[in-house]
Amino acid sequence: MKKLLKLFTCMVCALCMSSLSAFTVEEIVSPEVIEELKEQGVVQHQYYKRGDSTIKLAPKTPLAEQAAAFWPEDEERPVFIMENLYLLKKAELGDGNVSKMDIDFVSKIIRSVSKMEGMEYYSYSDKKTKVLYKECYCIAGPNDRTRVPDDTEGSAEGKVMYCMQNDCSFGKTNYQLNYHQSSKETSAGFINVSPVYIGFIKAVDTNNLRISLVITDCGDSFVVYMLVQAKFPALSIIENKMNDSFRGRLEAIYKWFVAQF
Repeated sequence: MKKLLKLFTCMVCALCMSSLSAFTVEEIVSPEVIEELKEQGVVQHQYYKRGDSTIKLAPKTPLAEQAAAFWPEDEERPVFIMENLYLLKKAELGDGNVSKMDIDFVSKIIRSVSKMEGMEYYSYSDKKTKVLYKECYCIAGPNDRTRVPDDTEGSAEGKVMYCMQNDCSFGKTNYQLNYHQSSKETSAGFINVSPVYIGFIKAVDTNNLRISLVITDCGDSFVVYMLVQAKFPALSIIENKMNDSFRGRLEAIYKWFVAQF
């Protein structure tokens, strides 16, 4: 009897600690956005050169606010901003085993860079599904494309990695990946450490593209926040390509993340 009582007490304590370690959706997302999320599954905000460049959808959490401030203050502001916000029910992921779906598990997913190789996306310009990354893997350094294993051990907090993505539209681009993790959320921030090309045209110079991914544990759900910030020349061929490309890439990365469960 004492053993059963002790086991029950431990289970109650574990549940209490689990609830304390997670945000609630209502704490971090405005009521208006929550309603839109429930109706549409995703909320998107986009800015391009004109109008209000304020980042609007970042959840009220430390890592999401850090992602919103990822662009350096002393640099010229990005001309393009795109935000996507999703609400994911854990019970609808994978086999529905929510006991494994914690931040440690999620942080390993977003560090499994090599698993993105061969992922598909919908090309809005070509109106068909294509392979997004012909190659995708971690590399030894910003200018050294020697392949190295994904670093998925331990906490993601403070880890800095590099990867090369052979993109079907942009060719081979090197990125620096900055990771963070707490008991409640985890994040990845991508910075291009080599230029992004469209054919022979340099579309985005080094350090002028920043992509953020933040996953927050909200008990029975994850809130997934994605942000692209970019600065590029005012050429129509680049403008049109970037809009369609980033839209398709954010959607593809989100679908890839969901598929990892």
